[in-house]
Amino acid sequence: SSGINAEYGGWGGVSSRAVDGKESGRYSSNTCTHTNGPGWWSVDLGDNYVVEKIWIRNRVDCCSERLDGVQVYVGDILCGTIEYNPLKYSYELACGEGLVGDSVKIANNKTHLTLCEVKVYGNGTPVVVSTDKEVVGNKSSTADDAQSLATCPMGYVVTYCEAQSGLVHTKCDGAF
Repeated sequence: SSGINAEYGGWGGVSSRAVDGKESGRYSSNTCTHTNGPGWWSVDLGDNYVVEKIWIRNRVDCCSERLDGVQVYVGDILCGTIEYNPLKYSYELACGEGLVGDSVKIANNKTHLTLCEVKVYGNGTPVVVSTDKEVVGNKSSTADDAQSLATCPMGYVVTYCEAQSGLVHTKCDGAF
């Protein structure tokens, strides 16, 4: 499900329009959201997923500069900030190696927020969430029966861990 903060949803621009599968970009096509001033839009993903990128279709018939500085979050973690380009009508924000969350939130703290379509990309497999900051991985190799251990910031995805010379070395983008 999707939502716009409660007091907004101006000019009939209800939140569900951003996920209706239509990419028109013209407000008159009844496929864009709209807030009554600064505000946010969010979608509940229904479970925790690794979000790799988020694609946003901007409005094309007016006011496309309003998207400048808009912040995009996966859960409570910032994926990226849109830098307006007058030659672009869609934006793709890559979330590094991926961020784990159960929602995506797009916020404009300066002016009206209008989104004409939002697509969230990832591998589609729910992620088991741990509240620990340590993640125990698979054994490092068949010749070594020690487990790999990664200690990483909350909200990120472990990319890999490796053991060399009997010591555990970690390289990771984090763990959630």
